[in-house]
Amino acid sequence: MSPQRWARQHTARSAMSAEDEEVGWVLDGIVNLLRGPVWCVPILTFIENKSVTFEPKPEDKEEEEEEEEEDEDHKGIHQEYKTLVDFLLQSFMDDLQVTPEQLEKACGMAAITTPFQRSLLEQVWAADDYDTFRNMMIQKNIELQLQALEMLQRKYGIMPESYKKEEDEEDESEKREREIMEVVYR
Repeated sequence: MSPQRWARQHTARSAMSAEDEEVGWVLDGIVNLLRGPVWCVPILTFIENKSVTFEPKPEDKEEEEEEEEEDEDHKGIHQEYKTLVDFLLQSFMDDLQVTPEQLEKACGMAAITTPFQRSLLEQVWAADDYDTFRNMMIQKNIELQLQALEMLQRKYGIMPESYKKEEDEEDESEKREREIMEVVYR
């Protein structure tokens, strides 16, 4: 191998590793931001407060007019969420002097790293994708409802009848899901 060719390859590797290192540093900063109270408090407060109106849609529901009105309200909430996320990310970029390009590369890199980092970044991605946002809000609503049911069950020792299904209505997968949830909440 000629010295010139080696120098070109070495320079290219150095540039790549410097770029990877820079992106890695930004990704570490984002992960630390997403784990910290500066992000968690406003984002989780927003999600918990606004998720109440996000209900999973029953398969047999066909009330389109109500659905459209609800969808407009949800898109308004999504816009509020996007504004909050943009503000927090802009503050992060200003504090650490990170460019939008560096932030974008780091978020792209997170897509191929650990599942834990991907789950953290889902809150960021939800700002740009309504379906991701909607699913996140529905999931939080269900979690809050389950917590409320658990508190009722602990306080009174029983499950309200309105939340119980008759045994013959429950199919095998629902029984399995209920058993798993009981184990999880013990």
